[in-house]
Amino acid sequence: MNSRLLVKLYSVLPRTVTARVVRLLKPTYNIGVVALVFDSEGRILVLRHTYHRPDWRLPGGLMERGESPEEVAVREVMEEAYCRIEAPIVLDAMHEAHTFDVAVLARLVDEFPFEPNAEIDERKWVRAEDLPALPSSHLRFIRRAISMMQ
Repeated sequence: MNSRLLVKLYSVLPRTVTARVVRLLKPTYNIGVVALVFDSEGRILVLRHTYHRPDWRLPGGLMERGESPEEVAVREVMEEAYCRIEAPIVLDAMHEAHTFDVAVLARLVDEFPFEPNAEIDERKWVRAEDLPALPSSHLRFIRRAISMMQ
């Protein structure tokens, strides 16, 4: 079929139809957000998850429709770590097996008592040289953040 005809057809079809066609022709995947949170002493927030291996990870989660990466970071850090952050900025991004991960850099504003839950067993603040085993993508994001702050 002629490409001009396809473009013309696309332009006159309702958005609901074109969105379905695009999704069928070009499958999408989830966008994950990873938050690199530093406290006033330069330590990094890590969480021990109940269902991941390695179990230690940076806080984060999947982006919901209409959210920015910065909003996801604020929401997920509060939900998972009971911490309030500010000044989140997008630091880096990389393609993972099932997601496109966006790293957001932020600083701690306030920390509330931690309660283990079904998703997170433990919260701790660690220096970069004392990090537990983390996914390689998280280590890459941490190295990038540290190099930017020097």
